[in-house]
Amino acid sequence: MDELIQQLRNFLGTPAITLDEPVTVLQIVKLVAILATSLLLAGFLRRWFRRLFIRLKMSQSLANRLLALLFLIIIIVGGTFGVYSHL
Repeated sequence: MDELIQQLRNFLGTPAITLDEPVTVLQIVKLVAILATSLLLAGFLRRWFRRLFIRLKMSQSLANRLLALLFLIIIIVGGTFGVYSHL
């Protein structure tokens, strides 16, 4: 079991891409995980805010614009956090 864990650590520490500095497999996995979490959070908040907007009786066009803006903000923040999380 210890050998398997060591092999996994070696794999995750292996440079996958070399840009200005090597990018490891672990950094790529972290980026994908953070982006997936951001998308799941955006979907959850979209449903929650849509119900809130319906209860507040907002017009459909304004609600759609606010939901699109919320989605963009979450994706930009999540993407930025994902890219700079290894620093």
